[in-house]
Amino acid sequence: MIPLKYSRWNSVVIALAIWFGPLSCGGGDTADSSGTSAECGDLDGPDGTDTGNLPDLLGSWTTVFATEWFEETCGIADLDQGTEGWISGGALHVEGRVPHELWATFTAEEDEVFWGLESSHGGVVFSGIHEHSGGTMHVAFGGLAYFDIYRDKNVIEGLAYMGMDTNDDGEIDCDARGNFTAYKSGS
Repeated sequence: MIPLKYSRWNSVVIALAIWFGPLSCGGGDTADSSGTSAECGDLDGPDGTDTGNLPDLLGSWTTVFATEWFEETCGIADLDQGTEGWISGGALHVEGRVPHELWATFTAEEDEVFWGLESSHGGVVFSGIHEHSGGTMHVAFGGLAYFDIYRDKNVIEGLAYMGMDTNDDGEIDCDARGNFTAYKSGS
């Protein structure tokens, strides 16, 4: 540890951190009136912008995978439309700051982190590694984040891609893909 010399500037920096620290999104309130919501989970703020009212991404989501469309090229016995319970019917938790410092974990696989980002038009994508019994799965999932007026929920709707490395050589040997939808809990 490097000892710091006391100076008047150190006191000013500490005072500013104490003063403005509660305004940051570290406390979990991502849609407050402080104007910092864009740094947290709601890219366009609580009132939206000309690109629409993008939902706050931080928090818990319920996900479904391959309910309407699924295809795979692997031929692995435990890789089919109903076997990927970690992502289908899974509990997804998103943390971080928009637009490009997001990360997500699934309750069933809490040690696997999927890194993500959001565009100013609501496009959201996460990617990471999932260890599957058939090999290492390189996963990307996401879609458009929006408020669905018919379902009365915040939704991410799109696709998931799973590239499978079956022999640990670093190459994707086969793949699986399907539709992906996430519903924000409590929205």
